[in-house]
Amino acid sequence: MNRKVILCVDDEKIVLESLRSELEEHFSDDYDLEFAESGGEALEVIADLVATQDQLALIITDYLMPGLKGDEILATIFQQHPESKQIMLTGQANLEGITNAINNAKLYRYISKPWEKSDLLLTITEAVKSYEQEMQIKEHHVVLEETVRRRTRELEQTLMDLKSSQEQLVAAEKMAVLGGLVAGIAHEINTPVGVGVTAASHLENQLQDIVRQYRNAQLSREEYEQFLDNAVEGIQIILRNLEAAANLVSSFKLVAVDQSSEALREFKFNEYLKAILLSLQPEIKQTRIKITVDCPESLMINSYPGDFSQIFTNLIMNSILHGFNNGRDPGTITISVMPQDNGTITIDYADTGKGIPPDIIPQIFDPFFTTNRQSGRSGLGMHIVYNIVTHRLKGSVVCKDRPPQGAHFLITVPSNIQM
Repeated sequence: MNRKVILCVDDEKIVLESLRSELEEHFSDDYDLEFAESGGEALEVIADLVATQDQLALIITDYLMPGLKGDEILATIFQQHPESKQIMLTGQANLEGITNAINNAKLYRYISKPWEKSDLLLTITEAVKSYEQEMQIKEHHVVLEETVRRRTRELEQTLMDLKSSQEQLVAAEKMAVLGGLVAGIAHEINTPVGVGVTAASHLENQLQDIVRQYRNAQLSREEYEQFLDNAVEGIQIILRNLEAAANLVSSFKLVAVDQSSEALREFKFNEYLKAILLSLQPEIKQTRIKITVDCPESLMINSYPGDFSQIFTNLIMNSILHGFNNGRDPGTITISVMPQDNGTITIDYADTGKGIPPDIIPQIFDPFFTTNRQSGRSGLGMHIVYNIVTHRLKGSVVCKDRPPQGAHFLITVPSNIQM
């Protein structure tokens, strides 16, 4: 777009000359002026503007002219330039003509001939000011839409990267619980993404409201400036939160937690549980903790033994570190395993340590949640237990409040997992 144009249409040359004199004095610095003596000539000027991609800011037209009437001209021009402002200037228009111009061309103002010079200039000034504001809003709208589209593409790419990371790690069978971990991280990502989406939605609503006020000639300068300030703030909120989401994904790619990829097989649960405790003896023997096991000797299950190794390793190490002050306090860990009539086994795990505060029990299985981060804990141990039990083993695990002391977990899993 090269020029901003005001077009005057009237079949009386003296009227056009009068308009030319007044417009050149007050508006020629900012707008090019075009004049036409008929509706047909006006449409030719419009065609030239379209060809050169110039802007028709305002059209001032007489109503009663040979050929096309003023309301017909405005209706035709409105189809190509709906953003332009339109003033009908005549002493002979009937109510029907004015109504047609309002309904079909969004007539901005109607001024009777002969006009007051100050009234005409004020009306034109308001019209072009309104046009400029609408164009600025339109430009900001385009910028905001492009920003939202670009950030949406980035978010989609971020989610694709997250999914790709999940698939690669699962394929490598380094962590069969990754599906749950991804869900946990996706929950973490939801916060900045949700804020970004809310900000974008709020910005869109504000934009629609400002456009409505403008079209109803209700938009004040203060409201417009407030909208611009809100738009800048909204974009900054979207950027900050999308960057936070991207950082979370980057952190996720660095997470590496070893997970058994052992195949499904039948094994004696009691024997395997004793083997797990034996493998933990180097840690347990340095403490004053006694571990007792109550499990039927003959209990056979068809499952993933490596998963149970990780479950018990995490539970016992958590008890040592958190419940018994890194093994310095004495206490007891009790593991009771009982087969059920419905084809499941129940594992009751309890310790006599300092216990879990009731207010953090709801968070105990959340990814990266730990009360001992200063010691380098990742906060993934109990989250991995939860995901192995619920996803890999198709069971359930709950943390029970056990006043006045000790941690208590109840795990239920099928005794025979089918491929």
